[in-house]
Amino acid sequence: MEFILNVRSLEGNTRAMEEVILFLRNMSFSQDMKTYLSSNHEALHLLLERIYNFSASPTMASYASSSLWALLYKSQRMKACLRNLGEAGQRLLGTQAELVLYTKNPADNLRPGDLLRIKETQRNLDQISAILLVAHQDDEENDHSGDFVNHSLLLNGGKILGTVN
Repeated sequence: MEFILNVRSLEGNTRAMEEVILFLRNMSFSQDMKTYLSSNHEALHLLLERIYNFSASPTMASYASSSLWALLYKSQRMKACLRNLGEAGQRLLGTQAELVLYTKNPADNLRPGDLLRIKETQRNLDQISAILLVAHQDDEENDHSGDFVNHSLLLNGGKILGTVN
């Protein structure tokens, strides 16, 4: 599996990189691979980069967001891992907001199917945000310290779901 994650040399080859991201997405549905991928920061960074740069390759963003959703689903370890990546959650929220605006005013140079993949990425990020919001609310109920407060809006297709403390 390590050879798959050493893909920086493929950065210029969009098709090969799409295949790698698709492979990671497919592996995200396996419970054994879920454990491996959630502990591998390089794999998570690779997926997150593809989501953040959705306009460069909507196909890769769609695969990557689907993979992240699958990894987060019913995985406390993955939720904690994502929170430990620092600004990853904030950047996902920013990307989600960008997607809302992008789908309202799509670029003229989109290939056929790109807008569909961008909307799929948006739906995936809506689900990811909902999972993270529930995880945060669960953490908040279990954490009575109240030392750290950071208010951020979670968007769901442009609608505010709630705040993160």
